[in-house]
Amino acid sequence: MKRAAKGFAVAATIGMFLVLLMGATVTNTGSSEGCGKSWPLCHGEFIPEYAFETMVEYSHRLVTGVEGLLILGLAITAFPQRRRYPELKALLPLMIFTLLLQSGMGAWAVLYPQTPAVMATHFGISLVCFASVYLVMRVLWVEVPASAAAVRAVPPGYARLAWGVLLWSIIVAYVGAYMRHSGAELACYTWPLCNGSLLPDFSNSGVGVAWGHRLVALIAM
Repeated sequence: MKRAAKGFAVAATIGMFLVLLMGATVTNTGSSEGCGKSWPLCHGEFIPEYAFETMVEYSHRLVTGVEGLLILGLAITAFPQRRRYPELKALLPLMIFTLLLQSGMGAWAVLYPQTPAVMATHFGISLVCFASVYLVMRVLWVEVPASAAAVRAVPPGYARLAWGVLLWSIIVAYVGAYMRHSGAELACYTWPLCNGSLLPDFSNSGVGVAWGHRLVALIAM
């Protein structure tokens, strides 16, 4: 069973990366309405007529569907390993929950127009799902579980720093996704300054978003 779980874990990790990549392609090519207001079918058809935007959007849905099956297979085969690897008790539910949540938000975005904030949240949840799938794979591929006695205690300061970096990285990703979905990615047309100024004119909300993204990214560094 563990061998099958390891195989599912690798496939699901690659699949989740493709889901993220294709989701970004849908956004960058303006294909989010390539299937109209129909979900899960495309224009109400299982095999719709060819159009570039339709192909991009429908391919994203198909890959997401396959990824859902891979995650289901991973959850079933990895579940018996939860006693040997206690981390799975948290990672498996997180993996399934975030997959369902991001899929639901994606379907909701097709049926009902959403704000950039909601779409950025959708992207952030997808990243959490990818991270949880990857961590499940990482846990399963560790042949010998480390005992508490064999692991040196992590200094409290380092642990706080690690959590801080993790949370701030999520903020950076969220602001970047918000910037993209709000169409503000070109509001600052110079770099590293914004429109040639350290403190640009913020009367345009897009400038504030783009400048804010650069600021949070700089702090992350």
